[in-house]
Amino acid sequence: MARWAISDIHGCCQTFRYMVETELQITKEDELFLLGDYIDRGKDSKGVFDYIMQLQNDNFKVQCLMGNHEDTG
Repeated sequence: MARWAISDIHGCCQTFRYMVETELQITKEDELFLLGDYIDRGKDSKGVFDYIMQLQNDNFKVQCLMGNHEDTG
């Protein structure tokens, strides 16, 4: 089991997917901690959220924290 942390994805879904699938090659026994800032700057913020939900629905252990870019208050 490995533990990984990724922060500041900023809408870069293609890069995020590459990191998870190719570089980290996470398994369902690993834990992935996402440290916020999923949106803004990149061109596919929705894709980032869709991919995170796909991982969770496929029973990968993904924990998400809210970053300042998600804080609307």
